[in-house]
Amino acid sequence: MLSPAAFALCSGFTDVDGAPPFCPAVDWLRNRAITLGCTSPTLYCPNNPVTRLQMAAFMNRLGVALTPTIVYQQEQGGSTVLDATNIPRVCATADLAPVNYPRSVNLGAVFNMLTGASGRVSLAVMISADGGPWLPQGTAQQLSGSGTSRWVNGTTWEGSIALNAGTSYKFALMIAPIVVPTGLNAWSCQLKGIVASRTGGGVPY
Repeated sequence: MLSPAAFALCSGFTDVDGAPPFCPAVDWLRNRAITLGCTSPTLYCPNNPVTRLQMAAFMNRLGVALTPTIVYQQEQGGSTVLDATNIPRVCATADLAPVNYPRSVNLGAVFNMLTGASGRVSLAVMISADGGPWLPQGTAQQLSGSGTSRWVNGTTWEGSIALNAGTSYKFALMIAPIVVPTGLNAWSCQLKGIVASRTGGGVPY
């Protein structure tokens, strides 16, 4: 067996060869906190046996890593006029903390509106990475309504949006007027994101 010094570093472990096929699997486990090392944080102990107690801990951590994180936000508002200078971003979530592995999100939103006259809006889910610009995702959906006593609602959804490791994200819903101006007597929104682990095509896995 090669000495630890002969190995390229794999995910911080000095006793695992940095080349495929084993390093990507070890990197995947380490990044999701399923294994944190054996006798020290820099040793994986690849040839050591695993007890039933240790396996229970590994399986528990695996379950945590594979359980999706749910982000949810809802808001409501009163009289609002939408025009070229007022394109609101509503139901914005708090920052989703960065982690050491890639993820993906299925992001959907519902928008309810009560218009005073004929009006049409465009709905699009948006993402901001590390406090940067808000970027629409997928194809915007249109919602039309008229009258003062009739609520209408529309939905928009985009699935499997890739999220990078080490990056924080916020999600929101953009409401853009198609008929300008569009007056809303009242409105409400609900936004939900299902964030899951994703295996990357390279380091980090």
